[in-house]
Amino acid sequence: MIARDATLRFPAAATVALRDVVLGRVWTARPTLVVRDEREDGGPLLLHLAPGAVCYMSSNYRRGGEGEDRSSALGELASGEWTLVPTPWAVNRTVMWLWEDSRPYSVWMNWNLQTDAFAGWYVNIQVPIRVRGGFVDTRDLGLDLVVRSDMTFAWKDEDEVALAHALGAFSDADVALISDAQGAVIEHVNSGLPPFDDASIGVLSRIHPLASSLDACDGWEHA
Repeated sequence: MIARDATLRFPAAATVALRDVVLGRVWTARPTLVVRDEREDGGPLLLHLAPGAVCYMSSNYRRGGEGEDRSSALGELASGEWTLVPTPWAVNRTVMWLWEDSRPYSVWMNWNLQTDAFAGWYVNIQVPIRVRGGFVDTRDLGLDLVVRSDMTFAWKDEDEVALAHALGAFSDADVALISDAQGAVIEHVNSGLPPFDDASIGVLSRIHPLASSLDACDGWEHA
C-alpha cells in the first residue's frame, strides 16, 4: 500500500521536490512545479522540470560512460555513501506523469531545448511513488523505455540493471519488479492513452513555467 497524506492535493504552480531515496538517503532531488494534480480522482500528478533548474544528484550520477564510472555510481547505491552536488537541468524541458496507484513507472514527456519541438517520451521504471509534505519520493530502478515521437521505442540500460544486481544495489525483488513493469509499460504505450496521445502533447506544449528552486522545499535533503 502506498503511504500518502490523504488530505494533500498540490495546487497548480506549487514547488515539489521529486526525489530518489535509497537506503534512507536522498540520491537525487529535482525542483519541479505542479502542472496539475488529479490524484484524488485516481489520475496522475503532473510535474514540470524546467531547463536551468538546479537539481542535486550524487557526484557520480551524471558521469555516464561504461566500466569504472558506472560501477562507481552503482557501488555508491549499494553502500549508501555518496555526496550530493548541484546539477543544473540541461537535458530537455520535461513534464513528468506520476501515478499513486502502485504503478512501477513514470512517464516523462520531453521538448527539445533549442527548437521546443516535442522530442518524445521517456518511461522510467521505478519504485511506486510515496507522497509526503512537499516531497514525492521514489527509487529509480535503472531500466528505461525511450519512445520516439513516431511511437517506435527501445529499451535502455538493460545492462545497468544486471550490473546493479551483481553489485548488490538492486535486490532480487527489485529485479522481479522491473520484469513485471516491462509488460505494463508496453501495454500503456500501445494503448494510446495519455500521455501517449496528441491531445496531451498539444496541451502541454503550450506551458512554459520558469525554473523552480529546492529552496522552496524545506528539508529536501533529509529523507
